Amino acid sequence: MREPDYEAHPALDRLLLPPETTPAPPGRATVADAEKAWSATLGGRPVLVVPSVAVARAALLRAAGIRQGESVGVPANATNALVEAIRRHGARPCFLDLDGELALVAGVPPKGAARIAWCEPVGGLPGRGHVPSSELWVDHADSLPPCDAPPGAAQTARVTLWGLHLSADPARAGALLAFAEPDDFHAAVASEIAATDRPNPERALAQLHRLNDDGVGAGLAARQRELLSAVHRGLDEAAGLPLLPFDAGDALASHIGLQIPEETQPTTFYAYVRGENTPVRWLPEVRPLHHAALRVGGSAAAARTAANLARWLLVPVGPEYTDTEIEHAVLGVVKASEHLGVRWRTDPGRAAEYAAMLDSTYGPDHDAYRPVFDTGGRFNSEHAPRSCL
Repeated sequence: MREPDYEAHPALDRLLLPPETTPAPPGRATVADAEKAWSATLGGRPVLVVPSVAVARAALLRAAGIRQGESVGVPANATNALVEAIRRHGARPCFLDLDGELALVAGVPPKGAARIAWCEPVGGLPGRGHVPSSELWVDHADSLPPCDAPPGAAQTARVTLWGLHLSADPARAGALLAFAEPDDFHAAVASEIAATDRPNPERALAQLHRLNDDGVGAGLAARQRELLSAVHRGLDEAAGLPLLPFDAGDALASHIGLQIPEETQPTTFYAYVRGENTPVRWLPEVRPLHHAALRVGGSAAAARTAANLARWLLVPVGPEYTDTEIEHAVLGVVKASEHLGVRWRTDPGRAAEYAAMLDSTYGPDHDAYRPVFDTGGRFNSEHAPRSCL
């Protein structure tokens, strides 16, 4: 177990802003050059490079013709920034539920009535929505575009927004909008963006260059995905708990989403993992239920979403993680899942074999791993202490 003051390499979400010395391709660049390069990186989709996330959100609302008082669907744990952007436009945020896998769901009317369902994942988690009557927008303002990752939910969204993180000043940080096709909506949004109100194109190209190829070797995006894959594989093979995909193509993820099984209390599991000094984050701490969702959406629906949020941990990953840091990110989760009897929840057969091996090795009264979930009768727990049954 690492010491509490151990200094690990930073996770990706602390490295979004490129250094001032990040090189850009040679020559004087224009906004059109930046948009052409970003479009090529995203498979040829039409894109707009916008001065800030706030400007991008306001332009989308205007271009979509959202009327005064019209409902716009947002997740029950939407950020204040997104909620206030909708309110400033004169529309009403309609707080939609999140299911057990953090996908946006319409719920019962009138929650399904919003014309737009504005999905806002956390730190590059997959952006998904099950709102059939609504048009899906995906908002990754707190992450970066995925670059050459395979297409995911971004392809099913009418528009996807990413932060470019070009400056510490939110008004100059830049944002990228990508559209499913070059249709009237793309043209309408473009007309809402003033020609003189654009971010620094050289800086936008430098961020793209940093992601794709920083001159040292593989770019930031490739290194991050390689380490995400290593942590995901370690958690899957050693802990066997439900995980969200990290390579769905929506955005460059800064962590792995791990679900706490229903057989154990979320706060206890989180406390056990943190007790190993593993740098995990609890989703309700990172993106809690929006306070207005309780009042507007109804306490029963909000409570269901809050319970779903509480079952997710975020395991941070950074592009400079060492093997030791990867191992420790996995170890804390493994030890917590073993102590609480949920290790290999996704593989009951393996759980049964491991539990039987411990019984054979240490006898029936050991206090190590005992599955608290159904292993299909493959583990004989009749000799387990009553407190474990």
